Amino acid sequence: MIEQRKINILYVEDQKEHIRGVESDLASFPLYEVKGLTSLEEARQELRVNPPDILLLDLGFGMPPRIEESIKFLNEVRKTLPQIKVVIYSAIHYLSHFTIYAALDAGISYLVKEDNWMGEELDRAFRTILAGGVVYSQAVVKHFKDLLMGRKPSSLTKRELEVAECIHRGLTNPQIAEELHIAVPGVRDHVSNIMSKLNFSRRAEIAVWFEKTYPHGLPNSDD
Repeated sequence: MIEQRKINILYVEDQKEHIRGVESDLASFPLYEVKGLTSLEEARQELRVNPPDILLLDLGFGMPPRIEESIKFLNEVRKTLPQIKVVIYSAIHYLSHFTIYAALDAGISYLVKEDNWMGEELDRAFRTILAGGVVYSQAVVKHFKDLLMGRKPSSLTKRELEVAECIHRGLTNPQIAEELHIAVPGVRDHVSNIMSKLNFSRRAEIAVWFEKTYPHGLPNSDD
């Protein structure tokens, strides 16, 4: 049974309006005391002096979102402060399969920010997590089902992989079109297909995925 004492929640989110939203959602639940910080560096300092019961963490810091920095921070927390319950509170379009793998490896309890996650739902989730359970939204469950059913999240065509490699190298769509000898509208279609297959919403995510998946570049193959 959870002791009726204040549960300290550190909410790390770069959008101040989101912090205010969570504070408002939890205002009617006196069990929780929320402190919001807008940078990972501020969070590192706070964790050193005042570790919370729950770390509520957004994944997308900056524009474009630097998700790899959040994942690195996650691993730091799990290594140095394993007693803290870590919850991801982020929009579903950030939850690529790679992100889910990385976050699960870091040992998190997973919660996705969706429109219906208001005060009562957050309270129920926190109580479950503090009691040793794990919370997954339906959006995350769908990702798990895809993995368990053997649906390959990448399954990119050879041309799509070539476009992804060009994006990783920082080329623009016209530059990619020139290099691969295809039309610019065709490049846009390939980029759209890649983002759809990998469940990405930002071009930068393709570059991060390619670096993780093909650290030594694409293998040589005949056309």
